[in-house]
Amino acid sequence: MKILTLIIVMLTVSNVSHAQQGQSERKEFSGESYKHKISKHAKTKHPKFYRQILGKKYINEAEITKDQVSKLKQEFAVVEQQMREISSQILESARKQAQISVRVLTTPGDEGKDMIEMTEHIGQLRTNQAKLQVSLLMIIRDNLEPRQCAKVVELMKKERQLVHGRKKFKRNIKSDIEQKIID
Repeated sequence: MKILTLIIVMLTVSNVSHAQQGQSERKEFSGESYKHKISKHAKTKHPKFYRQILGKKYINEAEITKDQVSKLKQEFAVVEQQMREISSQILESARKQAQISVRVLTTPGDEGKDMIEMTEHIGQLRTNQAKLQVSLLMIIRDNLEPRQCAKVVELMKKERQLVHGRKKFKRNIKSDIEQKIID
C-alpha cells in the first residue's frame, strides 16, 4: 500500500511540475545550462499578433501611420520587458518547485505546504502574464482608430482560418497515410 501511495504521489508531483513549466524547459533544472535556458527564454519575441500588426501587410491594409507604428513599438517594448521578467520568474520558480518536490517525496510526513505555495505563486505569475496579453490588446485599441482595429481583427480572422485549414489538411493527409499503411 505504501508503494502504491508513493507511486501516486510521484505521478502527481510529476504532473504538477510539468504543468507549471514550458515544454522546452522540462529536461533540466540545475547547472549552467538552466541559466542559459532562462536567458534564452527571456529573449523570446512578442506574441504573434504583435509581429502581425507591425508587419507590412497589416500596416498597409489597416492604413496604420508611421506615428502609430512608432507609438505601438514604444508601448509594446514596455510590456515585452515585463513579460520577460515574468517568464524568468516562472522558470526560476518551476526549478525551485522541482527541488521541493524531491524533498516532499523523500521526507516522510512532509505536508508539502511550500510546494502548494510555490504552485500558487506560479499560478499568480501566469495570471500576470495573461493580464499583460490583455494590456497589449488595449494598447492596440488605444493607438488605432476603430476602423483600423476592425481591419486588424478581420486580417487576424483570415489568417486564423488559413492556419486552421492547413492543420485540417495535414490531419487529413496523415489520416490517409495511416489508412494506407493499415490496408
